[in-house]
Amino acid sequence: MRQSPAAHLIRLGLRAQRPLLRRLHHPGQLGLVERAMTLTARLPQGARRSGAHAAGAPVLTVQNLRADRRPGHTLVYVHGGGFATGSPETHCGFAARLMLAGRFESLLMPRYRLSTEAPWPAAHDDVHAFWEALITERGGAQGVALAGESAGANLCLSLCVRARDEGVALPSRVYLHSPWLDVSLSGASYRDLRIDDGFTGRHPQRRSGCTPCSRSTTRGRVTHGSRTCRHSSPTCMGCPPCTWTAASTSCSATT
Repeated sequence: MRQSPAAHLIRLGLRAQRPLLRRLHHPGQLGLVERAMTLTARLPQGARRSGAHAAGAPVLTVQNLRADRRPGHTLVYVHGGGFATGSPETHCGFAARLMLAGRFESLLMPRYRLSTEAPWPAAHDDVHAFWEALITERGGAQGVALAGESAGANLCLSLCVRARDEGVALPSRVYLHSPWLDVSLSGASYRDLRIDDGFTGRHPQRRSGCTPCSRSTTRGRVTHGSRTCRHSSPTCMGCPPCTWTAASTSCSATT
């Protein structure tokens, strides 16, 4: 598949930061990365930051100023960062572009506790609490789509599974961008050097680069099938239509 010039530049940028990512082991180092990401995040033309709270929770909110926006349609975007770093401020530029592309009227980016503050399932509980408050305030989930990348995509999927199990209203559609679903680092893909991962490439020690985030997230609490690892649920039957992308691969599923 031929890459666009923009995709090629992104790929080059990811490759340039691989040596740095393999050396991140301390929360202070992750904080430096987050501050750098915040400085480079910019809202696109046609988007305006509009508030710091929604549904009684701390969020970053962005309004679509374009005339083609769809009134009443909202995008909830959960930021990534390996559960250990990142914030709505670091990802607002990318999320706002998704909002504009989907012609959503508004964008909501909930805040959740990082693994440096509290272990799993704190982040999952924070996102779920925000979702429940949002649909209560709106009177349902009609017109609300859910999206996230990396760890944020993990939280989106686990939110859908939990909401389904508890009978809570589900989003109309879900988009998962490069989801990090195997926090236990047990999958064969971590050791398959034929796979050129966007962040860690084909480096023989790339699995070790994910270990600090995995350990700080779970603190030894990952067990397949348990609530601390809901993202590993073997079935997503009953969840909303989902589209996911990873590198040059994309897939859509309706369950």
